[in-house]
Amino acid sequence: MTVLIAALFALLPQTAEVERALESLETGDYARAAALLDASAAAEPEFFERNNLAYLRGRVAEIEGDWVRAGAEFGRVDPDGVLGPMAAFHAARAAIELGEDDPAIAWIDRLPPGFPATLRIGLADGATDRVALRVYEGVDQREAEAGRALLRSDTPALWRLLDGRQNDETALEIAVHLHVRAPALSAEERMLLARTLHGHREFERASALYGSLLEDAEFGEEAHFELARTYFQRTRYDEAIEAFRRTARRFPGADRAWEAEIQIASSHWRQPDLEAAEAAYLALIANAGDRAEDPEDYHEFVRDLVDIYRSLGRTAEALDWIERALARQPRAATRAVLTFTRGKIHYHAGRFEDALSSFRQLSGMTLGAVPNGTELDEARFLEALSLESLGRVEEARAIWTELAEDPFTYYGLHALDRLGEADGDGRALQEAVWQAIAAGSADHCRRASHAATRAAAAERNRGRARGYRIDAGDRQGGLVEELLFLGQWEEAYFWAGVDGRARPDAELADLAFTAGDFRRAILYADRIRPPDEALIDTGGRYDPQARALMDMLYPAAYAVALCREAARVGVDPLWLRAIMYQESRYDPSARSVAAARGLMQFIPETAAAVAERVGMGPMTPPRMYEAETSIRLGAGYWAELMAEFGRPEMALAAYNGGPHNVRRWAAKSPGGDPMLFLSDIGFVQTKDYVSRVFGLYAMYLHLQ
Repeated sequence: MTVLIAALFALLPQTAEVERALESLETGDYARAAALLDASAAAEPEFFERNNLAYLRGRVAEIEGDWVRAGAEFGRVDPDGVLGPMAAFHAARAAIELGEDDPAIAWIDRLPPGFPATLRIGLADGATDRVALRVYEGVDQREAEAGRALLRSDTPALWRLLDGRQNDETALEIAVHLHVRAPALSAEERMLLARTLHGHREFERASALYGSLLEDAEFGEEAHFELARTYFQRTRYDEAIEAFRRTARRFPGADRAWEAEIQIASSHWRQPDLEAAEAAYLALIANAGDRAEDPEDYHEFVRDLVDIYRSLGRTAEALDWIERALARQPRAATRAVLTFTRGKIHYHAGRFEDALSSFRQLSGMTLGAVPNGTELDEARFLEALSLESLGRVEEARAIWTELAEDPFTYYGLHALDRLGEADGDGRALQEAVWQAIAAGSADHCRRASHAATRAAAAERNRGRARGYRIDAGDRQGGLVEELLFLGQWEEAYFWAGVDGRARPDAELADLAFTAGDFRRAILYADRIRPPDEALIDTGGRYDPQARALMDMLYPAAYAVALCREAARVGVDPLWLRAIMYQESRYDPSARSVAAARGLMQFIPETAAAVAERVGMGPMTPPRMYEAETSIRLGAGYWAELMAEFGRPEMALAAYNGGPHNVRRWAAKSPGGDPMLFLSDIGFVQTKDYVSRVFGLYAMYLHLQ
């Protein structure tokens, strides 16, 4: 024991030096971290080796781009030790960066059979074909199989992979590769490519393929219709109408001919050519009775016709069609939509008793997430507006008081606004929100508590790490504990997810947060959160533990890029933060079924258009996953939308549903109460999106 104590005291300067190196690494002072580690290696080489500090020195060299030094340091790590496989992985990366194929392959071959495929496949990036093939060998994963097939020009394997799944980035890569052979492909192969490219919104390539199939006996009908859809999705409505008409003429009586007629009407409405849209929907209504497959077609067309009449200012005809549709006993969801629309028409016309009657009827109906539908809080809010307009202020205030109990919702905030003189924490929050929106300030940027929460989580991580190895007899710990000791949060978090060991949600939340996987940190933190009423304090009176949990639930990540881009275009960064949260939960690798990518979830054509306007150069799918690129696109687009629409509700609806649709929805109530814009959003997803982002904005402002 005396010997051990003496050894420990002798090594105290070394442990202090390592601690300072870890602190420097955490703060981004890599040159100082490297110098401190070099000094430790020179002073006590055995201590340096026993504690795997060569691995840490190699990681610092990687960050600095010193690949020669990185390879040398990783080569010093004990190959049979717990860090041996990870050292081999990093040494392979260093050799690849240096263009040294043979050493790279030698290191790859040292990776154990069970080494995670996701890490192994990453080595193929930037590698020569020879090295990449060695990376892919033995990996039973779709991405690796595609990599092998592409490198070997194994066309049958590529077609097999494409036919198996068409909606991921691997499918897009394969489709682009195969597209160059389009003239020599069979009709079936061209259609498979067209479907894949269309799903990825590669409209030009998909359109050319559909065009080559218009006369094909098997695929001609689908090709005609889908070609028209590509025009529609690009908002080229004149071309879409003509292409849909060709489909209807060429395939009379077919399902796609009927759907083409529906799309023609929708295209007229979006142009907008409201008179032509009216005629088209009247024709659809007249023909709907002949189609027994979907009796709801009639009511769907009536709902659209009603909105067109509202946009034309012909509200009497709109009300007449509502009554006709209600008389046909529609299903419950449709009856609620028609009743809700009738109430809005009466409200805008100043017929508040009739509006009140319609809105009150909704409380006894089944309300659901359907186009142009409503939910209880919205119906109750509009009921209160009608009561207020009738002078029945106390009844209105009773409803608003109930809604205001949750100020982090769209209607809760607006209810507080209508209450006016109400005091308390909720009122203070509501006033702060309106002031922030009115000011449009770019000052709401960094949140000091985010860094403090990360530092506290990192300290808890260190408490789970192994201690210093003082002599050669000290036993090695587990891989995660070893990586925690070295301050390698991202790698420790990765291995905590694959080593099969159960860990508490609080520990996983700490690991995810310090590793920068905020989506998972939110998930783990949500599992340990108490109910909102026990956690959220609208006055901001949080104890340190509750505040740290709130910081994990609502991160303030990517602050440098977000602050810079918000200041560049002069927008409030909290809107960008709220949008980022709703779009991707801070996951830069997020991808939607609609081919939207990255933190801010841009579809390819919007990303390309915004990038051109803000001078970012050509936009490719890989670039869309870059965090800083996505944030810059998001800031630029948000600035454009706010400049056009002026109000965050409309700008948010445009971000999610497109500017064309926002103009269409706003036209339903020209000169109407702006408070009712949300109720006229026609897409279920967009309406929910606007409401949620508004609440997130309030939360982020609250946590500033």
